[in-house]
This record gives sequence, C-alpha cells and structure tokens, in this order.
Amino acid sequence: MKVIAGIDVGKRELVVSVLGKGLRRFRNEAGGIGELRKWLRAEGVEQVVCEATGVYERGVEEGLRGRGVAVHKAHPTRVRRLAQALGREAKTDPIDAEVLAQYGAMMKVEGQEEGDSASEELREVLGRRRRLVQQRVQELNRLEKGLKRTNKKSCERHVALLGKEIARLDKALQALWRRHPGLSERAALYQSVKGVGELTAATLLGYLPELGQGCGKGLTS
Repeated sequence: MKVIAGIDVGKRELVVSVLGKGLRRFRNEAGGIGELRKWLRAEGVEQVVCEATGVYERGVEEGLRGRGVAVHKAHPTRVRRLAQALGREAKTDPIDAEVLAQYGAMMKVEGQEEGDSASEELREVLGRRRRLVQQRVQELNRLEKGLKRTNKKSCERHVALLGKEIARLDKALQALWRRHPGLSERAALYQSVKGVGELTAATLLGYLPELGQGCGKGLTS
C-alpha cells in the first residue's frame, strides 16, 4: 500500500502527518523542506497531500516534485467536507495534517496533473489582467468626466501603458497554451461552444479546472 503523508502548510511551518506514525514539524523554508524530503524518504512516503490554498505550498511542491515524492494539492472544500464527515471540524494544524493524510488514503489521489499547476498559473495571469483592466476603466471614466490639460495627458499615457500591459498578458496566456498542450485542447473544446472566446475559456480552465474531467464526451468528458 502506498505510504501517504498529509502536510498542513503554514507561512513559517509545515505540520506533517503519516497515518499511524504521528506528527512532525518542519520550517517552511529551503532548509526545512530539505529535512522534510529526507524524512519522507526514510519513512517510505511516495505521495504527499496538501491543500491548494495559495503561495505557501509552492516551496514544498518545488522541493519534493521530481525527487521521488508525488504532490497532490487537494481542494480545500473537499478536505473540509471529509473533516466534517469524520467529526473533526476543529481548525488546528495537527488535525488538518491528519485529515489531509486520510483524504489521500481514502480518495486514492495521484500526483498533481499538468492541468493543476497550469490552472494556478492561469489564475495568476487572469488576476493580474483583471486588475489592470479595472484600472484602465477607472482612467477612461476620469477622461469622460473631463480633466485639465496636464492631468488629461497623464491619464491618456496611463491608459496607453495599461493597454500595452494587458496585451502582454494576453500573449502570456497564448504562450501558456503552447507550453501545456492539454490545456490548449480543452480551450479549443470550450471555444467550440457559441459565445465562448479565448478569455472565457482561460477563465474556465483557471477557476474551474475540474470542468470536463468526468466521463463521457464533449464538455462533460
């Protein structure tokens, strides 16, 4: 049976649980992750499960993936549902680490697939693009209300600069498709639906990566 560890990832600390073997704590920095890697190898761990919560787990991913330990990032809502089903709703690090290990064992998770990491990168690009678009709308609204000559010129330059940055991010999305053929294929499938353009397809892939991962064909495949 595959040995699975659950890792509750905090800003400064990693709380690790291997079912039946208790808990260990490591610093969430390069040295601590190196110690974690050695300990996991000594315990025969082949798979770790952590929550997909943000930036704090990236160092763990990079430190473990490709070194004999598969990393699966579980959806936080699904993990909380399991915790509720197990009657372990208290929010403490040890409980979270143990629940993550149980989640991995019960769900028979595998290593993170290409679409997971790519979806995370998509969300970053889309989030940045959305903020720039909002700034451009604000500047355009100011122009419509009328500005004095100096402020008007400044506002126009800012609008032009924001437009260039948004165009660069659009190119970054296209480059992401090229790096991840699987995403490109799914994006093309979504765009085959009337009214779904490239940006909408990117949003679906970034924020609903599970869409189209079930059974059957077409958009439900």
